[in-house]
Amino acid sequence: MVDGSLMLRPLRILDASFLTRGFKNEGILLINLRNRSLIPLWLSTWWWTKRTFLPAYCIVQDSKRIGFIGLYNLILGESAEVSLAIFEKDQRRRGYGTRAFNLLLHNLQRYSVVKRIFVKVRRDNRSALFFWKRLGFRGVENYNGVIEMSLDLEHHHVWFKT
Repeated sequence: MVDGSLMLRPLRILDASFLTRGFKNEGILLINLRNRSLIPLWLSTWWWTKRTFLPAYCIVQDSKRIGFIGLYNLILGESAEVSLAIFEKDQRRRGYGTRAFNLLLHNLQRYSVVKRIFVKVRRDNRSALFFWKRLGFRGVENYNGVIEMSLDLEHHHVWFKT
């Protein structure tokens, strides 16, 4: 999926070390990893990512990997949860996350994959809350310091250049 110089491409095994560094820098705990002492962390991260997110994409800007976007808890025809991260802080607030999400959203709507998308955000993460609200997400539930937000794809229109 391409939008000018931004591309979402399926994850590759060669992205494993990039993901490991990015998830580690973002403080994303990979609690489902087992036997880390027996296999390299990058391989554990790769395996966890491929099992958790379906589909999963590397966000590439001008041929440089800058982030990750993927769906999890996917129920075809119904709903999914989305995770998006731009790993390098100097690449944030440039519209890459919005463009990446809109690319994914356009294809989810085009192929009628799901009717609703959810995202979970820590209540104290104001920039993430603002980001998802700007994209049309609305708060659904607030529990244990986490706000669950949703977007109804059947009534949401994405303006996308093809």
